[in-house]
Amino acid sequence: MRFNSIILPLIFLFLLMGSQYPFEKPMTIPQGFHPSALPDFSFTTEDITLADDAFHGSKALHFTEWWYFDADLNQGYSLQFSIHVYNIFTESFVIVNLNIYHEDIPIIQERNKYSISDVTLSYSSPEIHIKDILFMQGVADILPFLSYTIFYKTINASISLEYKGLTNGWKGITPAGNWAVILPKASVEGYIEFKGMRHHLTGIGYHDHNWNVTITAGMNFGWIWGKTNSPNYTITWADILPVWYQENPILILNKENNGYTNIPYSNIHTAIKGLSLKNGYIIPWRFCVTAEYKDISINMFIDTLSVDYRTIFGLINYWRYHIHCTGSLTINGVTENIDDYNIAEFIRFRFY
Repeated sequence: MRFNSIILPLIFLFLLMGSQYPFEKPMTIPQGFHPSALPDFSFTTEDITLADDAFHGSKALHFTEWWYFDADLNQGYSLQFSIHVYNIFTESFVIVNLNIYHEDIPIIQERNKYSISDVTLSYSSPEIHIKDILFMQGVADILPFLSYTIFYKTINASISLEYKGLTNGWKGITPAGNWAVILPKASVEGYIEFKGMRHHLTGIGYHDHNWNVTITAGMNFGWIWGKTNSPNYTITWADILPVWYQENPILILNKENNGYTNIPYSNIHTAIKGLSLKNGYIIPWRFCVTAEYKDISINMFIDTLSVDYRTIFGLINYWRYHIHCTGSLTINGVTENIDDYNIAEFIRFRFY
């Protein structure tokens, strides 16, 4: 109950406070609104452009927008890197997260806050600068395949990585804001450096971008999200939960270098097959995702290897999963096995 006693007054404060950032129009919550009143939705997709990954801002008084990258790399390394723009309590700022894992165990966990005045954000293309500390830039060599250069340096670590898209990106609107999966699958090459040692690494990565995420996202119970790769396909899946027992599933199937298919929500089923007590909460631990649509059949089992827990501003509970995905994918009568190690997440806004 402690979570609700904090978040509800905070929501009302959000609505009452002004904003010094130039996103003028306030958001309103309908009278009598309750999370269970959130309707089921059918996720629709569009092709992305380079400008979709630029900074959007929001007309809401209070919002967050972020760029997310992760990668499964050789030598047992994996990483997560994200840039978050916040506008809260009339203050605008940027937080950059860098998490490096070895054999699923965190070895670097950096979370650094920067003044918005130190950050350069482009409204026309994916380009972000923070002095000589951070550089992110995306370019389109041949649309729709994009590539990204990322450099970030802290006291304890630095990364310099090149992401090259192998799949078509797509975008859509969810009950939690706008979501563009820019790179469902990308080759990754570069280095990570820490403790005076530089490691040249290669692997497979992912990049997405969320914007116009306002406090209405927190009216949901939370969401579960992940992705996996077979030899020729990439599955990106999510389940947005208005309440813990109601699902709004999303599943997009990308073929490498050859488009994507949006599976209708009525043809997708996600099921929790196991639970675990972590950080004082019972959280999903084993999952099953199945889909049947036209000539596509997906049967995927997801087993959690480890979780990395944190809170966002002490209010929102977040678990990052390292997962092992197994199963099969059949298209036009041709079956590919799934045996993939990847990263997923579970975010929980509310107590119930």
